[in-house]
Amino acid sequence: MMRIMISSSMYFAKEILANKKKLESLGHDVSIPVDTEWHLEPNVNTDNHEEDYNHCVENDVIRRCLDLIRQSDALFVNNYPKQTWYGEGIYGLLDGYIGPSVFAEMFFAHYFRKAIYLLFPPPPISAMRSSHEVMIMQPRILNGDLTKIGK
Repeated sequence: MMRIMISSSMYFAKEILANKKKLESLGHDVSIPVDTEWHLEPNVNTDNHEEDYNHCVENDVIRRCLDLIRQSDALFVNNYPKQTWYGEGIYGLLDGYIGPSVFAEMFFAHYFRKAIYLLFPPPPISAMRSSHEVMIMQPRILNGDLTKIGK
């Protein structure tokens, strides 16, 4: 059994809860981002950056999530494909999406020598330059198989 913190874009809040249940059924003790349920409330718009900013500051979300990572044995990155803006009005599906907050949480976990698991491979470097740094942290890529955690 491991103590695992899930890191994820809040775009995948439903998947966070589903993967929490799966990991717990495998015997792990699982923490999730402190505002996951808030993002699932019907009146919350994850693209409303002002509302999200106020929520995060008022609830000290970053510091509280980093505390959960520090208390964990591992960080599990819930990196599903996501529609992403590439600039100039161009959108496309980015496989293995890792946003800036998740990227920062990975750095924190790496610094504290926590195991890092990615649900799927990160995007290619041509699509997301930071994939290079992601791979330097030597995450274990699960290819969708949660049973590989801890093995």
